[in-house]
Amino acid sequence: MLSMVSNKLLLKFSETLGIRNKNDVVVRWSNQSKPSLGGVSFFVVFIFATFGYIMMSDESNIFHNSRFGYEFSGLFIAGSIAFLMGLADDAYNTRPYAKLFVQILCGVILLLTGTIIQVTHNNYVDAFLTVLWV
Repeated sequence: MLSMVSNKLLLKFSETLGIRNKNDVVVRWSNQSKPSLGGVSFFVVFIFATFGYIMMSDESNIFHNSRFGYEFSGLFIAGSIAFLMGLADDAYNTRPYAKLFVQILCGVILLLTGTIIQVTHNNYVDAFLTVLWV
């Protein structure tokens, strides 16, 4: 519900600011006009869910000398960097190589903090698949 409400509000907000005007002639990846700031609502929900989870669980199990706390921090950092890149892309139409670099960086952050997709049980293949997925 929070996601739906925040998404509706931010879409209305972006229309009133004139962001991604429907009459834009610039075509990036599609010939349809798409509103900006949609990722903001997802990030707002991510932040609320994060703090809600922290408040509802035993704090010592999340952050203090815990592998889960390390993975959780990596997910939070990688998600925040990805959000900022998306926001910059909405505002400045960043170059594809810059976005690719940030996506690879987010994948590497996840790897370094112990979050990995385990498919083949071969660490190198699974690490590559994790970065490729991100």
